[in-house]
Amino acid sequence: MSLHCSVVCIRGSHLSRMTDLLSRLHYRLVGSPLSCSTSSALSTALAERTRSRNVVIKAAYESNGWTYLFDPEMAVMMNDKELSGFAKGNSTDIFTWVCDGFSASYGFRTFNPELSRDLLVVGGAVGTDVGSRLPEEQNIDWTRADEADIFALAKRLGAPYDLLAADRTYMVYTLDESHMPMPDTSGLNSVELSFRPEDIVARVVGHVPVEKKPWWKLW
Repeated sequence: MSLHCSVVCIRGSHLSRMTDLLSRLHYRLVGSPLSCSTSSALSTALAERTRSRNVVIKAAYESNGWTYLFDPEMAVMMNDKELSGFAKGNSTDIFTWVCDGFSASYGFRTFNPELSRDLLVVGGAVGTDVGSRLPEEQNIDWTRADEADIFALAKRLGAPYDLLAADRTYMVYTLDESHMPMPDTSGLNSVELSFRPEDIVARVVGHVPVEKKPWWKLW
C-alpha cells in the first residue's frame, strides 16, 4: 500500500459545517454537494474527471465522534489561520495528517485551537518538528516513519482511518480553486520543498485511480 492523500480530522459532528470550512479555505463550490451512501459510490465520485485541473474534488464524513475531510490534493492541512479559526469558532480540536508514498513524506499537525504540534518527515529526515511531543507518539521513531505510524497515531488519538472502506454517508464537494494565489515558497527549506512535488501522479482512492493532480498548484 502506498497512500497519497491528507485527511483533516475535526473532533465532533461538523459535517453540516463543511461548506463553511471550505469557504474559509477560499474554495468556491461548483454545483451542489453530492451525497453518497456507499464506499463504492464514493470511489466513483472521487474518480470523476473535472472540467479543469483547477477544479478538484474532496469528500467529508463522520465517524468515531470525528468529522473527516478527505483531501487528495494534500493542501488543506497547511492553512493554519483558517483551521485554527474554525477550531476556535466551533470549540473543537483538529488533527490533520498527510501520507505521500511517492516522496516518502509523512506528517501531522494538531490545532487546539492554535497550531500546537507540527511534524513533517521526508525520506527519513525530520524537516519540521515543532511543539511538545504528544503522549500518543510514544514508541514512534519518526526517522523510520511510514503510513502505518500515521495510522497508529490517528487511532491513539481516537480518529482512526479506514481507507474510506465503510458504507456510510459521504458528502462530496466539487471545488474551484482557479482564483487562489500560488503559495509563497521563498521561506521553505529544501526538505520542505521536496514534500511539495510539482506533479504527483497515480493518486489512488482505495484501488481506483484518480485524475492526475499537482500538489500545491505549483505549475
